[in-house]
Amino acid sequence: MKIKICIKKSSGFSIIEILFAITIFSFGLTALMKTQQIANATIKSYQKKFCALLLAQQCLESAISSKSKVLTDYEIYQNKTLYKISFENQFVMNNTYELTVIVQWKNKKFSISKRINSIVKQ
Repeated sequence: MKIKICIKKSSGFSIIEILFAITIFSFGLTALMKTQQIANATIKSYQKKFCALLLAQQCLESAISSKSKVLTDYEIYQNKTLYKISFENQFVMNNTYELTVIVQWKNKKFSISKRINSIVKQ
């Protein structure tokens, strides 16, 4: 008596192979989403820093051009962020002063300074 063994050739993937492929795909997709989230946070941070730089440059130029004796601190709300702008005058030498503009937002701080000959100390 001969026993005939018939093995059918499968023409698809098994459920284990499909589950394994889905697991690998989901890990890759999760890593890609996390990378996108980090990139967005970095872009927002640099946008705020660039905005602070522009505000500091504008304030410095306007303070130099006005040649005012009194420079008042103020706040400005721009791009959903509150920026606090303050000024510092320091005597250097020979009627030269260093004017510093400090811009603060949340827990960050940015300053820019320039030496000026003609500004009067407060």
